Amino acid sequence: TRPSSLEEAEKLAEVSFGFGMSSTRDHDLRFLEELRDLAKRKKVMFAIHAGERDPEDVDDALALEPDLL
Repeated sequence: TRPSSLEEAEKLAEVSFGFGMSSTRDHDLRFLEELRDLAKRKKVMFAIHAGERDPEDVDDALALEPDLL
């Protein structure tokens, strides 16, 4: 799933395998960090895209320590 808020993410974490987010360019970094933390607490996956357009977003994505990049 790709939630747009933490409230939505809380609900989706109960019925999905986790979150698959687009590039760190597309979202507030703090939101992505909170989403990652929620995923760990709920024991679901946190995945994020990186490097598709260019390598500029790869370091930020790796810093989030996703389950899948």
